Parts: sequence; structure tokens; C-alpha cells
Amino acid sequence: ITNLGLGRDQAKELDSLVIKDRELFDRAYHVVNQYVLKQKQKVSSALGQSPGRFQIRDKPLQSTWEKSSQRKKVPFYMLGDLLGCRSITPTIPAMAEACANAQKKVRVVAKDNKYLDTQGGYNAVHYALMEGDLVVEYQVKAEVNNMEAAISHELIYSDAKFRDKFKMEPLPAAQKAMVARVIDISTQLSMRDFEEYFNLGLSVGGGGTGPALYGEDLTPEQLQERLRLAALRMARFCAFGDRGR
Repeated sequence: ITNLGLGRDQAKELDSLVIKDRELFDRAYHVVNQYVLKQKQKVSSALGQSPGRFQIRDKPLQSTWEKSSQRKKVPFYMLGDLLGCRSITPTIPAMAEACANAQKKVRVVAKDNKYLDTQGGYNAVHYALMEGDLVVEYQVKAEVNNMEAAISHELIYSDAKFRDKFKMEPLPAAQKAMVARVIDISTQLSMRDFEEYFNLGLSVGGGGTGPALYGEDLTPEQLQERLRLAALRMARFCAFGDRGR
């Protein structure tokens, strides 16, 4: 409010004004974003040494306006992802190690284990972290699940630009459902890996090369059990879909 030079009446109505007034929104965004960029350096320093690829971004002006003012109808500074980052790790144990590092170095406001999110293909541990006065969104996921999510998103929700690039027509509903189910089965095949490293206290011993690596050589019995679990999940999913229709 001080940096914007607002009068008392405007200051009292700031939450409402910043949603409706694009000129005021732009000015306020630039003020707030200066603070966001300062926290960005601190977060990068704290999380950038985690295993895998670390990526961080501050939310661009236009997408911030669209999300806050046009979709959610809330002041943009109440969004939880003005600063967002993620670690994409090569293995499930490395993913657990990155989570342990985040919980050790940055204040955790909320944690949501979405690593078996078969409906949305999210397959990540999702954090809301606090750096200074800023809530920071942090995702941790394994490389294989990151690839699956990207592929399924483009095939199921692809826009015209993507379709033109690969000269493809929009997928019919039945084919979209098939893509989603294939991704779901792949997710279930990594289920035990996730459970071992996240339901048992983030154990990451052995230098990150334990027996639960995704893609390990499975015995026929282990593979059969994983396929059985995947088929069971599929049967429940299909039954739910039938009731929905």
C-alpha cells in the first residue's frame, strides 16, 4: 500500500479493487513480485541441491491476472503459487531424499501425498512451504512419472498447437479413456516403491540405490502381483465409471 501510494479509502478496498482494476493490478503485481524474487533466491539455495533436476519459476503477470481475477476472483497475493518449484528425481529413493531435504530446510505449511493420484496423473508429493511471508508451491516427482504426466496431458488435453505440430486429430473420448487407463496401470506398477519410501518414514538408506528402484528386474511372482494390483484398481475404476454414467 505504501509503495503504491494509495489513499485511505483505496487501501481499505484494495482486495476488491485489485481484482477488478487491471491498471492497479499491474502496479501491485510489480511491487509484490520484487518480494517474490528475493524469496526465490533463498528457496533455490535451500532446495537446489536436492537430487535430480530442480526448477523454479515466479508466476508471470498475465497468468496471475487470469487465475486470480478471472477464474478464482481473489486478490492475486492470496494465491499459493506466486513462486513455484519442483524437483524431478531419477528414482523413487531420490524422490524421498528430496522430500526429506525440503522438510529439514524449509518450513512446511502443508504436505499432500499425491503420488498415487490415478485420477489426475499428478503422481507427486505436493508441499506448501513458507519462506518469509510467502507461500511457495513445491512438487517432488520421479522422472518416469513426470514423463507419463506430460504425455498423458498432451494426448488427453492437447490444444490445437500440439495437434498441428504432430498432424493429429483430437482423440475420441474412448481413446482418451484408454490413454488414461494405460497411465493408471503404469502408476500402479510403481505403487510398492512409493509405499516403501513414503509410508515408512522417508527411509533413504543405502546411498539411494536400494531394492525398490523403479524398473528393477522383477521375478515372475513379483510382476504377477503388481499386475494383479493394477487390474484390481482398473476394475474398481471401471465400476465407478459405469455408475457415473
